[in-house]
Amino acid sequence: MKKRVFIVAGGPSLTDFDFSSLANEDTIVVNSSIFFVPRPKYFITMDYTWFLKNSICFGGDGGKRQSIYDASTAEKFFVVSFSGDRRELSEHGVIDRKFNLEYDLRVVDRILFASRQGGIGTAFSDFRCGEDSGYSALQLAILLGYEQIYLLGMDFSVLQTEPKIRTIAGSTLQLSSGSSVEAAPIQKIDLSKQTHFFKKMDKSGTCEFTEKLHKYLRFYAEVFIEIGEKTKSKVFSCSSISKLNDFIDYLPIEKVMENI
Repeated sequence: MKKRVFIVAGGPSLTDFDFSSLANEDTIVVNSSIFFVPRPKYFITMDYTWFLKNSICFGGDGGKRQSIYDASTAEKFFVVSFSGDRRELSEHGVIDRKFNLEYDLRVVDRILFASRQGGIGTAFSDFRCGEDSGYSALQLAILLGYEQIYLLGMDFSVLQTEPKIRTIAGSTLQLSSGSSVEAAPIQKIDLSKQTHFFKKMDKSGTCEFTEKLHKYLRFYAEVFIEIGEKTKSKVFSCSSISKLNDFIDYLPIEKVMENI
């Protein structure tokens, strides 16, 4: 078995993290982590909208982010879930009948087909997925034969940012006497939260995002049990705020780096 790999997701626990410390490590980067981790070995996603949001497409506009993606030497995987028979193969990728999208997957090196959600497969022919790309990264690490798997930024939680108080000038009030008076200024508290290490979300969008994270979590309790029963791999969380710490051991990244 290969010794160790770091799965790097996008959670807020990686805010201010020194990604250069992973330069000589085997890494599996999930979604936008590919723009931050130096020389990643593998890239994986099951979210086609990620390609659209980052203008990464076959014959695209050659933007900065696209060039970073294209220039990366990482082996790139896309995971297609065929559960429910909502997708079918096309000439250059996959047609998603649920959302009426055709995925042009010539931007990846390999398409992985998952016919089942939940649990862990021990062969690529039995690749399993959850509802988030991090789950697919975990399955990939198992199939690649890594003995130690360290999860970075797989938090399934958000962080409250330091509240900011903004002062809004009061409006001019017209009195019945014909004179005017200036209303007192209003102070407004900015309650934005850190949802990823590279972006924030305002209060109005946080509840929906948190509900989505809770939905993603539902497959993880089972998968860690199966990993222990079916494989020789050990999985550790390196995030102190991760919801996965209820299922696996937490090991600070500093301690991991001491044991090279």
